[in-house]
Amino acid sequence: MQLESGQIDIATQIPYSRIDELKAVGGLNVSLFDSTDVKFVILNCQSEKLSDKRVRQALELATDKDAINKAVYFGYGDPANTFLSPSAPHYAADLPTTSLDVETAKGLMAEAGYADGMDLTVEVGSGDSAFLQVATMLQTEWAEIGVTLDIQQIDLATARQNWKDGNYDVFISYMTSDMTDTSELAGLWCIKDQANCWRSYWNDEDQAKAEEYCKKANSEMDEAARLADYGEMQKIVADAVPVIPLIYAPYTFVATDKITGAAQTPLGIYNFKNLDKAE
Repeated sequence: MQLESGQIDIATQIPYSRIDELKAVGGLNVSLFDSTDVKFVILNCQSEKLSDKRVRQALELATDKDAINKAVYFGYGDPANTFLSPSAPHYAADLPTTSLDVETAKGLMAEAGYADGMDLTVEVGSGDSAFLQVATMLQTEWAEIGVTLDIQQIDLATARQNWKDGNYDVFISYMTSDMTDTSELAGLWCIKDQANCWRSYWNDEDQAKAEEYCKKANSEMDEAARLADYGEMQKIVADAVPVIPLIYAPYTFVATDKITGAAQTPLGIYNFKNLDKAE
């Protein structure tokens, strides 16, 4: 409202639901800047039900990322194929994005001994309408392979503490990066002693291989070798599915047409070096 009335010149973090409307408003320019914002679903790998990667693979195959992008992010995001964003320097662009495949997912559930399905719980912070919508869509989608997803809306601080303590089944979250090097995010997801693989508590042979590639890449000086090692690391994570990457979400940035040269970097930093405002 302040933008439209001319009280302010720039607004950021605009809800995706308002972008189409603002694009139609005269005197405003809408920008969608590349970001490192990745929305994802973390699976508790120490849970008996989720310890078998075939179950985790089935859950990803039963997840309609395109539908989530359209319904929750109004088509402004991109379905994700790995936990690193395309803005990251060692993003594995050759990894395919997992497509919806309910029949294959059902087969994997049966192979893992869950032909009759299972019950899982996801905790969503009260007031988080976007993640609640994601959870509701997952509830419907996963039901197709016999998974009953119980959605519990609780205080966000409690939900995050349960996630940190490993007292959860499924947790919907996001991550951005504040540094240009890949080592930070790679270590959080793949080095067990660093953050318990971002509280997925992933700890098996696959995890050990991913950690080996991660540590090798972290200390490698040759950029081509780093790219190759981080690529192998991402392939292992994509196959083991301790995390279901959902959406790459851009930064929303709206300014009056008097403003030129303003931008936001993928790290979220506002770049006003070349900003100019017409009289």
